[in-house]
Amino acid sequence: MSAMRKLGLLMGSMAGMWLAGCGEDKPAPAPPAPIVRKAAASAGASAAAEKGPAYVYSYNPTGKRDPFRATAVASEVKRTSSACDEPLCQYELDQLTLVAVVTGDSNPIAMVEDSGGNGYLVKRNTRIGKQGGRVTQILRDSITVTELFTAPDGKVVSNPVSLGVKTDKEAENPVDLLSNKAFNKDSSP
Repeated sequence: MSAMRKLGLLMGSMAGMWLAGCGEDKPAPAPPAPIVRKAAASAGASAAAEKGPAYVYSYNPTGKRDPFRATAVASEVKRTSSACDEPLCQYELDQLTLVAVVTGDSNPIAMVEDSGGNGYLVKRNTRIGKQGGRVTQILRDSITVTELFTAPDGKVVSNPVSLGVKTDKEAENPVDLLSNKAFNKDSSP
């Protein structure tokens, strides 16, 4: 085949494609309507009626935590318990002893003592204990420390712990401040 003939065939095929593309566009045919089989539909309905109504599951979220919603209280409890920098947060509550309470004021003050004999003044909302509890109540002879815990179900549980004043039976022998010697009750000056 000669080059001219090949060029002519190429030009002819291109013209044919061009003419075919210039025709009017016909709309696409509509999809056929679905065929409804009445006999099969009625048979399925009768089978469902024989078995009873289908079980429909419904979720009741009452009393359950939402796993997709962050609870502000729970995150605050975790944050507050780990962020306690006060010296009283180094001790467990059973290592502390209530020594004295000053009441009669709108802001009562108490004094607690650690196992080493160091004294600390506490007021309401003072952080105390390794669990990050807060002093919630100061009475004449006791203080109440409330610790917050997060339960496995996500609820915040408060645990009030009461510390009572050390009684005289538990008191150590008094010390004479001038001579720094133990005071003996039997000896008279």
